[in-house]
Amino acid sequence: MCGIAGIFRPKGAKQRGGSLAAMVGLMHHRGPDGEGHFATPDGLFELGFRRLSIIDLETGGQPLEDRRGAMVLAGNGEVYNYLELRKKYAAYPYKTMGDMETVLAAFEAVGDGFLHELNGMYALALYDASEHRLRLVRDRLGVKPLYYAALADGTLVFASEIKPLFASGLVRPEIDEAAVSASLAHGYVPAPATLFRNVRKVPPAHMLVVEADGRLDCRRYWRAEGTTAMPADADELAEHLNDLLDDSVRLQMRSDVPVGTLLSGGIDSGLIVALAARHTLGALNTFTVSFDGAAVDEAPLARQVAER
Repeated sequence: MCGIAGIFRPKGAKQRGGSLAAMVGLMHHRGPDGEGHFATPDGLFELGFRRLSIIDLETGGQPLEDRRGAMVLAGNGEVYNYLELRKKYAAYPYKTMGDMETVLAAFEAVGDGFLHELNGMYALALYDASEHRLRLVRDRLGVKPLYYAALADGTLVFASEIKPLFASGLVRPEIDEAAVSASLAHGYVPAPATLFRNVRKVPPAHMLVVEADGRLDCRRYWRAEGTTAMPADADELAEHLNDLLDDSVRLQMRSDVPVGTLLSGGIDSGLIVALAARHTLGALNTFTVSFDGAAVDEAPLARQVAER
């Protein structure tokens, strides 16, 4: 799962308060396998990371710095196509065998165009030391969370969860009554709002740019669009869909630790398990939950899929 947190202060900021250590410590449950910190000499930017080791168990720690020491990255999630990106940007002097360093390689090659290179689920904090500029990026569908609070003096506090923002000592928890109404009506609070008045979330498929003077610019970098480039024949269409799903599952099976999956007994999870079984050498670990006395129990169906 992992977790990231940081404090960005604009140039000329006089206030240096806030505890990054408290923020990162509060996210231990997100990453029990390691912790990393980065801070600029002037204290205007601090970045922390909690690690859950999935890929590159030995050298995959964060934050990461590029070859010039100008760009610093911490990311939560996974770049599924990192092996393809490592081949595409093979000239980059990689220090790790992990997936996140390919973000730095892509950024060096194409700048903000790196956003269109990534296939995965992620929340990224990319800091440009030469320009004192911060980029906060959330994946296309918003699988990975990323919250922030902008203070009156231009300071920005961000983290993978809301509670670390309050743990920083810089953000006060104040309920947003309008957001409570939205939560009761919809079952969630639509982005960018949260239940707290001064806390926002980076919307899915957006990059929030924080300039050196504290100005914010939230940009959409991707939008789901329809296509006419689809097979007309029903059998070909089914094969096309199967190929897309199989490729997606194949990429997500990349791991340096054992892979397991939840199996409900329904069509969706059964299909994913069937595809995943093609891309694993040993038996695939599947997990099913059932409750005594439940009106509907799909455990027998799940067992049939697992046995198959």
